[in-house]
Amino acid sequence: MAGNVLKSGFPLTVYDKNPRTMETGPERGQGAASAKQVAEIAEVVLTSLPGSPEVEALYLEPGGLVTTQSPTAPRRFEQRAPLDAAQIEPRAKARGVQFLEAPVSGGVTGAQAARSP
Repeated sequence: MAGNVLKSGFPLTVYDKNPRTMETGPERGQGAASAKQVAEIAEVVLTSLPGSPEVEALYLEPGGLVTTQSPTAPRRFEQRAPLDAAQIEPRAKARGVQFLEAPVSGGVTGAQAARSP
């Protein structure tokens, strides 16, 4: 998915907890030291996480992306994994942040081909 964002002409800053994933090359965009750093510089944050526990931790735990956003610096977050968006969307909205759940399917092959499900 990152490669398709870059091919479309958008700047991209990426972060992954797995250091090996971050070493995949410049076609993935500029690297960041943390998800919080990405959110501080990006207008739109796309996340692709394995499940609801990881999503809730990243967005809602103390220091999470939604809990640290300032209403004066609105951001748009898009989550690309299954979750209960009803827990995140109201809290994001209260902080002046847009949240969109946009699950994807097709795995790596679908992402590389830029196919819609």
